[in-house]
Amino acid sequence: MAACFSLTALAAPKYFIQADVVRGSAGAQGAVCVANSVFFPGEQVVWRAVVFDLATQARLSEEQIKQLGLAVTVTLENGANLNMRYGPHPPDPNAPKREAFWSTSYQIPADAPVGTLKWSMTAKDKDGNTGAFTPIGQDVGLAVLTIAKAQAAAPQAAAADGQALYGQYCASCHQANGQGLAGAFPPLAGSRVVTGDAAYLARVVLFGLQGPITVRGQNYDGNMPAFGSLSDAQVAAILTYVRSAWGNAAGAVSAATVQAERAKPGSPQDNHAKYPK
Repeated sequence: MAACFSLTALAAPKYFIQADVVRGSAGAQGAVCVANSVFFPGEQVVWRAVVFDLATQARLSEEQIKQLGLAVTVTLENGANLNMRYGPHPPDPNAPKREAFWSTSYQIPADAPVGTLKWSMTAKDKDGNTGAFTPIGQDVGLAVLTIAKAQAAAPQAAAADGQALYGQYCASCHQANGQGLAGAFPPLAGSRVVTGDAAYLARVVLFGLQGPITVRGQNYDGNMPAFGSLSDAQVAAILTYVRSAWGNAAGAVSAATVQAERAKPGSPQDNHAKYPK
């Protein structure tokens, strides 16, 4: 955690916090999980924090947190109180590198006005011992969230060419005609998964798919990579294209559907466990 915050004047505070603010994946219009204070309407704000014992300067362990009954809360000047959760990140237990810390999120309303939104963070244990923290500098930097004017839609409109995006990201495996390669890459043409639940299909693109499956009577056992780096509009455009190409006849997929699925935890293994039987 890169940003440290000063202690407000309280009687005998017991804890201090290190924290940062980053952009979440839901509605993201920029890089995620990078320290940031400027956001756009519709984006997700994420706070991350670790708590230290003020006397020993030692970071509290998970066992100590449980024994103390510690709770950490983010308070926004608009009256919102956000309870933070302590746990490993990322949630995927198979991730190569994980770290345990406190986190919580706030979805900025799509119609949020341009301006600033101050926030503070408080730690409190079961015995009433506290550490109330206010970010350094209440008018600049990470002291406040800056809600900027919504970005122009031109980049997303340019990304809406599903056929071109398919050719760029998908055709090398599934082929331009959607027939795939027998025994290696499954066909998308005539696939009941492709024309089935749009939300599940979005999750396959966002988080990948790993494990044995059967498509049109042919068995496949590979590993489809995740394409979570694509924007919601790009993923929606690709899915809309494959659901209507090569004889497929399924409805369009909206960017809102993709955004909603991106906000939920996912993994290639989870997608395989939920693969339609």
